[in-house]
Amino acid sequence: MRHFSDRHGYSTDAVEITVREDAPDDLRYAVAQIAKSAGLTPKTIRNIVCQVLFVAPDPNNWSEYPNIWEEVLSLLRDCEWFKVYDIAEAMWRSLEYNDESQQIFQDELNRCFSEKGIGWELKDPEGIVFRGGATFAATTKQTVKTLEEAGKTTAAAEIQEALRDISRRPKPDRTGAVQHAIAALECTARDLLGASGTLGKLIAQLN
Repeated sequence: MRHFSDRHGYSTDAVEITVREDAPDDLRYAVAQIAKSAGLTPKTIRNIVCQVLFVAPDPNNWSEYPNIWEEVLSLLRDCEWFKVYDIAEAMWRSLEYNDESQQIFQDELNRCFSEKGIGWELKDPEGIVFRGGATFAATTKQTVKTLEEAGKTTAAAEIQEALRDISRRPKPDRTGAVQHAIAALECTARDLLGASGTLGKLIAQLN
């Protein structure tokens, strides 16, 4: 069911990104709630959480409410910050055969990221990736689209690899991101000039 704000066209402005390598308590709780909103039962949610964390479910907790549900919240509350994102991805992927439920999970998690100033985004098919500010998001999205429409598929792929590297957890691969971004520039320059060579040599030939 759509929220009141969605039905009537109200929205909260995206909060400035302040969270990268952390998982605030609000997010830890929201992940469980969003999974439930998408149709997952507490028992299914616990199975996913335990699988990601490599812990055994408590055999003494057999009733979904409050026992299993409280166990889920406790596991999410106490795990490493990056495991929260692994769990969220696993929950989302578990819904791959139910497009509507998977979309609900994706939309709600991204809404949480936006409203809580968390610098990550859940995208299909990649999973949770780095989210920059509005200008960064618009520019990178348009860059890939423009390159693909121009038939520069190799350069577009390099940009996507750069985004994947900067999105790695628990530490982004900044070196890899720069290398792939430079490779995208080299590919584009070679196509424009019909020549080979490194970016440094090609730049001198570009007007």
